[in-house]
Amino acid sequence: MCCQARDLRTERETPRETSLTSQLWRSIPWLELTCSPAFLSICAAHFSHNWGQYLLLSWIPKYLTHLGLTLDRGGLLYALPFICAALLDNAAAWIADELLLQRLHFSLRATRKTMQAVAMLVPMACLLSLSWTTDPYVAVGFLTAAVSFGSLSHSGYRYEYRYEMSGEQWVLELRASEWQVPSSSR
Repeated sequence: MCCQARDLRTERETPRETSLTSQLWRSIPWLELTCSPAFLSICAAHFSHNWGQYLLLSWIPKYLTHLGLTLDRGGLLYALPFICAALLDNAAAWIADELLLQRLHFSLRATRKTMQAVAMLVPMACLLSLSWTTDPYVAVGFLTAAVSFGSLSHSGYRYEYRYEMSGEQWVLELRASEWQVPSSSR
């Protein structure tokens, strides 16, 4: 009886060699995909974006309180940067697709790089500008611009897969891997 239980347990732990999932999993060229410069740049951009977003998410309330803006006096102002980011995130999709790609005839790569550059440089300038203000309302303006323009990166690094990687065949696997690499560093 004990031997049978051990055999069943071993059988459950070993994936079946004939399953379609395991065959597909082994057919994916993981080393080639995860060592490609495009994938590594996506991971670096995703890590940077997430790190900045989570830092701001946790830091904004404390910073605004330090400047004298209390939650009961300016509750909406605490949420304003993230509300504007959601709106600009949707507008960025239109900007990337319609304006840059269609009307200005940017290449897809130039569009992605432009969106990513704006998403990194504008927040950097806004956060640096915070050091010159003590007015909480001006600070909210800079923070709103920083968080909102940071959301443009969704039109930058997020669309690298379909066009830079080795075809659309591995898009979902790369997408799952890209989300795991920066997330494991939190």
